[in-house]
Amino acid sequence: MVFSFLFLGAHTASAHVAYVVPASSLANKGGIDFAFFFSPLQNINYYVIVLCTFLMIVAIYYLGHHIPLLIKEFAHIKRRLINYGPLVPWILRLGLGILFIGAAFHHVFISPIMSDIGNLAPYELVIGFSLLVGFLITPSILAIIGFYLVALFHDGYILGNLEVLGSAIALFLLADGRPGFDDIAGAPTLIRAKFAKYVPLVLRITLGSAFIFLAFYEKIFNPHYFTSVVENYHLTSVIPVSAAMWTFSVGMIELLVGLFILFGFKTRITSVVAFFVVTTTFFFFKEDIYSHVSIFAVLSVLFITGGGKYSIDEHIEHSLLPKPTTQVRRKIASTTSKSSTKKVVKKTTARKTKTQ
Repeated sequence: MVFSFLFLGAHTASAHVAYVVPASSLANKGGIDFAFFFSPLQNINYYVIVLCTFLMIVAIYYLGHHIPLLIKEFAHIKRRLINYGPLVPWILRLGLGILFIGAAFHHVFISPIMSDIGNLAPYELVIGFSLLVGFLITPSILAIIGFYLVALFHDGYILGNLEVLGSAIALFLLADGRPGFDDIAGAPTLIRAKFAKYVPLVLRITLGSAFIFLAFYEKIFNPHYFTSVVENYHLTSVIPVSAAMWTFSVGMIELLVGLFILFGFKTRITSVVAFFVVTTTFFFFKEDIYSHVSIFAVLSVLFITGGGKYSIDEHIEHSLLPKPTTQVRRKIASTTSKSSTKKVVKKTTARKTKTQ
């Protein structure tokens, strides 16, 4: 149980450090300190904790794939999720719409880590409500992409919110305004639906990269940033390990979650775990909910779609499909050949009839 709490507790602290710690507290704590970050590896007790946590996860994974009842239930859930596909555009619109409305009311630019630049809050408000009601969706999406690029130019820390850009691009590719005013009014859209199959790929790349960026930037390369969170919220009293162990655990777990999502490995279960983790941060750190709504939306969509194109999940699924035996392949080839021969005979007979 102790190891389970360590795993979940490490996730609970995984968030944008700047969301929960004042910038003034981080001013003098930046900088690489690999000696501090990797110091838990010098403690044999922490080795045991990491090993037991790993074995626990492997055991859960094994049981989930070998208990018939669970296998049947997972297959049922997967079949049901196919019917949720039409909800994907609406989920992404809700996520971005609420995010931009919240940012406007809090006078920040896209994310709490950036103050409003150029008094753009009114425009954020318009964009947010436009997405919620489904009015001028495409122009709103293009405005979000432009806003994000401007924010990125001002502060690279916004890479931790890369899922915002991914959501906007995914919505553009889906080109689906249902439900919304544009669809009711019959507003024309550019033909982009054929690219919808790449939506999970776009979301995986952006959200996975965001998690990986935060793991490196806030934990691995600037470990004392996260130490501030540990100290301010007395996390060592929640789970009695050192601040260095907290930082190392959260950094490694956040990195693994990012990699799993990026490469589409066990995408659905990873999305569920990440969704639960992000939810717990609101209760523990008392964060503003709007700042994570876009993450909720992307995780929900990935739970529906799975890894999609160019994912490890897709590769595994295809490799597990039963392949036809040599005898079956010969039968198929023979049937195809006979069918082709019959078509040729019919065409030849038809031509002779016409000639006569």
